[in-house]
Amino acid sequence: MSALVPAARNVVSAMRARGVDHVFTVPGESFLALLDGLHDAPDIRVIACRHEGGAAFAAEAYANLTRRPAVCAGTRAVGAGNLLIGIHTAHQNGTPLLAVLGQVGTDSRGRGAFQEADLEALLSTVSKSAVEPTEAAELGCVTRECLDTALNTRQGPTCVAFREDLLAELVPPEAFDRPVSALPPSPDLAELDAAVASASHPILVVGEEVVASGTAGVRAAVTLSEALGLPVISTWRRPDAFPNDHPHWVGQAGLSRLPCVAATIAESDLWIVLGAHLDENTLAGYTLPRPETVVHHVDPGFATPAQAHITEQRRTWLADLRARWETESSPRPRPRGEIAEGCVDQFAVAADLRRLLPEGSIVVTDAGNFSGWPTRYLRWNEPGTFLAPVSGAMGYAVPAAIGAKLARPDHTVVAIAGDGGFLMTCNELATAAAEDLDITVIVMDNQEYGTIRMHQEREYPGRPVATALGRVDCAALAVALGGRGWTVTESADFAAAFEAAVAHEGPSVVHVLTDPRQRSVGQFDHVDR
Repeated sequence: MSALVPAARNVVSAMRARGVDHVFTVPGESFLALLDGLHDAPDIRVIACRHEGGAAFAAEAYANLTRRPAVCAGTRAVGAGNLLIGIHTAHQNGTPLLAVLGQVGTDSRGRGAFQEADLEALLSTVSKSAVEPTEAAELGCVTRECLDTALNTRQGPTCVAFREDLLAELVPPEAFDRPVSALPPSPDLAELDAAVASASHPILVVGEEVVASGTAGVRAAVTLSEALGLPVISTWRRPDAFPNDHPHWVGQAGLSRLPCVAATIAESDLWIVLGAHLDENTLAGYTLPRPETVVHHVDPGFATPAQAHITEQRRTWLADLRARWETESSPRPRPRGEIAEGCVDQFAVAADLRRLLPEGSIVVTDAGNFSGWPTRYLRWNEPGTFLAPVSGAMGYAVPAAIGAKLARPDHTVVAIAGDGGFLMTCNELATAAAEDLDITVIVMDNQEYGTIRMHQEREYPGRPVATALGRVDCAALAVALGGRGWTVTESADFAAAFEAAVAHEGPSVVHVLTDPRQRSVGQFDHVDR
């Protein structure tokens, strides 16, 4: 008969069987037995983060790129509250993630114990499932089921709360089989062909499941677009779901979309939706462009239909869409006189980044108006080279860059954040330094919560409240946290600072002072250049 083991060892066994190789955590006394179990699992790397929110963002980015579930862990209600923002981001991004919470012991449960909360209720609204097992013998199987749920259908986060006493209780050891992948469904190809043939302006919409399928998913998207002669648009924050240098690519939907993308969507009467979730920002408010617009959802694993007959009118339309996108997606730096003294033009930064980013770089953007410039003007040709929070969560960029570098250590990783979002999680630069990770963070600093100030000025002009931020020396802060920093106050100096930062071994920050009048990229859509 096998010797008994702490139930936490079965939790670790289930993690290993489902491909978990990274755990991001702020440790807590409520799950010491689990941490001890991980000590004997050298194939699982445990990353000590500076805040549970950073741990969850880093885990989300790692799982987003690898499509294997990562684990973020925290203690009781305080850890759960801090992890929640990253769990919600994983839910809206469609990322497989397991959040593990330590919970108070069984004898204290339900008595208002120190840091106690109903974690199932707290986390169930932002995850695919949240459970709290009540028997030590269940912990391994529950962990396996949570990981399977995270990976099944549309992927997403699951949560499990482990009572402190149950993790340490001795139980029989368990072994877990690795999962068997199910074949994805195929659409009715005859129906798809007929729909495209009867449409005047059909488009292909690609999204997160194409990215999750990697090069195979992208090949499927390219083959389908070429076979049916379809222009391709991605859902919001999924521009790496289709090679941007392909002549059928015509842009990204969602916030900060180019005017040409809005026009293409407005005239479309058929959407072939390939591996995509149609979220609020992609649809601009949950409405299709026309009442008669037809939508067909397709899985990336489908068989490609036969080459369709593509009319000359369709070819001309597609070529026109592409030409307009090429024009509008090229950044045009503003005249020097339009930029405040001591500030940098965001159009010039976008132009430099497009020129200087190494091929295959992973770009991470935080939430905020500043992200409109890289979203519009940078280009992506490989899946898994763009990360951003569909949830709109500020503070994502720095910890997500850490997760990205751990997932793709051979790739250049560049994060772009506003000063507000950067200051929420810049403490994770210390984590990057401790783990010897080369990440570059560009901070676009206009000394305000720019997106909210934009809304304030529109709704309550001249009455700003709580949106002004003071100046922080972000370059010096980077040094204090174990990295290097550069400050840029002239557009002409950005390129040299960026190249030096990328070449630096370890975390680096390029602090870019921007003109508050450049509040949104969309404000320049009707400016005569």
